[in-house]
Amino acid sequence: MVRYLKRLGLTEQELARRCNVSQGWVNKIKNGRITKVTPRVFSLLRFLAEAERQEKEHAAFCLADIHRACEEVWDGSPSHAREIIEVLKAFSTVISINR
Repeated sequence: MVRYLKRLGLTEQELARRCNVSQGWVNKIKNGRITKVTPRVFSLLRFLAEAERQEKEHAAFCLADIHRACEEVWDGSPSHAREIIEVLKAFSTVISINR
């Protein structure tokens, strides 16, 4: 659960609000103090799985957009390809910092 929260950029409070449960309850699950799968636990897990699926889908769309944009601007030369790669590296650094 910790991995999902980090990956999705969610706090315990935000997850609790979205799933209509208390932050304390989310914390208990996160720390292994609730082990029985109740409808509330199932709802929380379903939310996390759906959020992760949407994030992956969004990333795939973004990658396709980037690919199309690179094809549109590339002049076909190796030197221009290297320049495009440098720009993409810079963007990936910015994106990873903001996550």
